[in-house]
Amino acid sequence: MDRLTDHLVGPPETFLRCQLCGKTHDDICMLVMWRECDEHDQPEDRWLITCSNGECRKRIQKHPRLYIMVPWAAGGPGRFQLLCGNCPHREGWECKHPSLKANGGEGLEVKFSNPLGTGWICGDDGCRRIEDIMGPATSCEGNPDGRDRLHEQEIALRGGQE
Repeated sequence: MDRLTDHLVGPPETFLRCQLCGKTHDDICMLVMWRECDEHDQPEDRWLITCSNGECRKRIQKHPRLYIMVPWAAGGPGRFQLLCGNCPHREGWECKHPSLKANGGEGLEVKFSNPLGTGWICGDDGCRRIEDIMGPATSCEGNPDGRDRLHEQEIALRGGQE
């Protein structure tokens, strides 16, 4: 079965550019991160960023392979949409910060906003309660200026215009 991640227009050098059509957006809310699944609908370590609507969204929805939308609070180090897109320690989809335990370090602190509480997910198979829905990651010890750099990155992508 074909994989969209085998046909991307470029690497994730920014989280502000769609990897299916190449369009750059000023607002990260216009993009969605997806996790690609295998032939048995099991998530794999394959990721992509696409426009949140339009033709790119339709390509994801119509594709025979399952793609799971990744909430902003999820994804993990190297894939937190609000913090990692412009981090100097990110290579592709991976965090290479030396303090990260996965890299042999003592641990890298990532803070999240207040939990969103409890919610319900409803579908064809009924509804189920979701406990402790986390808010988005808001800061990372490895990229302390992540929010400021996000703004700088947006300006750079617009050709230096505020």
